[in-house]
Amino acid sequence: MKNLFTFSIVLFLFLTGCAKEKKQLNGEEKQNSNKESAQADLQDQKYFNLEGKIDNLPISMSFMSTEDYNGISTFNGHYYYHSQEIPIFIYLDEKEGNNLTMVHGGDDNSSERFKGTFEKGVYKGIWTKGTKSLPFELKETPKANYTEMVYLTNKKVVPVKLKSGVEVEGISTYNWYVPQDLKLQKELVKMVYPTYTDFQTYTQDALNEFEQEYKEEINDYVKNLTEEELKDFSPMTWNHTYNEYFEPLINNSNYLVMRQSGYQYTGGAHGISYQNHLTYDKRKKKWLALFDILDLDQREKITQVLDQVVRKEYNIPQEIDLNKSENSIFIVDKIYLSDDFTLSKKGITFHYGLYDLTPYVYGYFDILVPYEDLKPYLQKGFTYQAFD
Repeated sequence: MKNLFTFSIVLFLFLTGCAKEKKQLNGEEKQNSNKESAQADLQDQKYFNLEGKIDNLPISMSFMSTEDYNGISTFNGHYYYHSQEIPIFIYLDEKEGNNLTMVHGGDDNSSERFKGTFEKGVYKGIWTKGTKSLPFELKETPKANYTEMVYLTNKKVVPVKLKSGVEVEGISTYNWYVPQDLKLQKELVKMVYPTYTDFQTYTQDALNEFEQEYKEEINDYVKNLTEEELKDFSPMTWNHTYNEYFEPLINNSNYLVMRQSGYQYTGGAHGISYQNHLTYDKRKKKWLALFDILDLDQREKITQVLDQVVRKEYNIPQEIDLNKSENSIFIVDKIYLSDDFTLSKKGITFHYGLYDLTPYVYGYFDILVPYEDLKPYLQKGFTYQAFD
């Protein structure tokens, strides 16, 4: 089990930018402009899918090009060991010419660093973690072994000038890396937004709604303020932001695991983040729901398995509510079964959002349950197809 601290998602959200509004493209136009070269190049390719080894340990890595708020190109993505197939977040630390350094974590001994060169589709150098250093070399994955992706973006900036002369601004952006295959794209959009089947229509409607609601909210607030109150008006908490992202976490010959994530700030001490995961089984050619994996008629017993995993990890006796144990991190008295999940060689990871089980400071909360513990409740015929 692993607690994913809010750092990773917030860092991802702030590192990720968006293209200028005048460069917005519809889905097909964007796909035509995003064809990959025969050999990957950091300057002219958006999405990179690589495979190779750290020393003798097989891994896969994918990362994506975006722009930060200053229009500067950056990268972020994930890598995973083939022995586990659990994605590990990485982000750009340094890039100069063909020199590229990708990092996981902060500055402590648990952080990991891929420092090397990326040239002609080959990323190689030295991986370090604490005092350990090992060579790595990764090459482009054959296109037949992964789902090609396309970058779609849309943005709206909503400036509002108050009668006092103070200006505030709302910004909403959508940055999606989604399958280039239009059928998969439509299925993905419809799963998340059931009344839509394409990126452009949904995002344009959402941006128009954002503009209308933002203007109405701030105008309703300031219209009753006195002139003295307007002078003391602080615009910072009214510079609202809404960002949404799609990205592949796992993209191999068997599965495509997508994460939808977002960040919203509408005033107050801090913003709020969210995430949701979707898994496409390439063998069955379908997006998986939890009932495809587990017999949900046995939900109560499955929840008891999760409860046992949590109690063992945090040394909480069976007779005590989770939030009543000494030094408990939980804000709930018992676990519930989350429908947000991902699969790996190790088992099923159940994902929980901010405040679902623990306070904001603990970030997202994950419960990894081995398949063996869930064996009585797995659907007949379900097997996890490991990536070789």
